[in-house]
Amino acid sequence: MPKLKVLKSVAHNLAHSYLSLMNYIDGEYTAERLFQIAKDSGENQIHIDVLNKIIRPEIYNTPEIQKSLIYMEKSFDSLINPEKITRDYIKSVEIRIAFHLDQTRPSKTVEGLELPSYDCVSEITDINGKVHSKSVVEWWRY
Repeated sequence: MPKLKVLKSVAHNLAHSYLSLMNYIDGEYTAERLFQIAKDSGENQIHIDVLNKIIRPEIYNTPEIQKSLIYMEKSFDSLINPEKITRDYIKSVEIRIAFHLDQTRPSKTVEGLELPSYDCVSEITDINGKVHSKSVVEWWRY
């Protein structure tokens, strides 16, 4: 049986990379696209079911975001495989993001990019029902 305690680190790394500037799809940053949808719609709470590639609320279900969910699922597999963990050991993988629409700052490296503030929790539930949870802070705060 693989050591499932590493799933806490996997949860952190998965959400951190998803919201980072390394996640650039079809000419835009995924985190910036999510933030723009949140600003335009006022729906600042997002729930992502990684394994089923579902994002809620429905307003976030755009072709670009769907593509990012496919990449995120592949990223998840690449994080668990070196640990000898298969999906048989996983019940669910969820990421919840709450954008603070009134708290942004300009990027120092990408002109015109607003860096959003958010709360993010990434959770992986294993086959034993244990939840491996990690809060993920904005990458630009480091």
